[in-house]
Amino acid sequence: MKSVSKDIMDHLNKHEGVYINPQGVETELRMSGYICVVAQWPGLANDDYVIEIYMEVESIDDMVTLAGIYTFQQFLDLSPSRLQDLYHEGKAVICCAIDREALYYELDFFKYNNTVWLVDDNDNFSVAPVAPETADDFLMYLKRHAHLDKVVY
Repeated sequence: MKSVSKDIMDHLNKHEGVYINPQGVETELRMSGYICVVAQWPGLANDDYVIEIYMEVESIDDMVTLAGIYTFQQFLDLSPSRLQDLYHEGKAVICCAIDREALYYELDFFKYNNTVWLVDDNDNFSVAPVAPETADDFLMYLKRHAHLDKVVY
């Protein structure tokens, strides 16, 4: 285990496996040993929709390698915008969800070979004809997939 990985492991253990930094990035050490790093999309203020950027990996060593973390301070300073960069590098996923009382629908976006892929609640894969970039772009795809683009709520 890398030295920075040991420092992160010790830190997560001190926080009972879950640490949320001042930038709002949550790192969770799961019972399986997997690591999940997640943050809300910066600036999104909508109670009906959620956009999160996340990375789930098998180990802390994988996380530090994929995220380019060389020091413990870089881990503490991990930001939502860094997770967005990791999405563009094909190392993180963007999850959009409609979260209403009577409806929950989720659509994940990931990049592979410079192509944006979508995965819906039923594990159906499709390619985004135009790569979404903004929160509004991601929400448009979500609404279309959930067949809500013509419905007014």
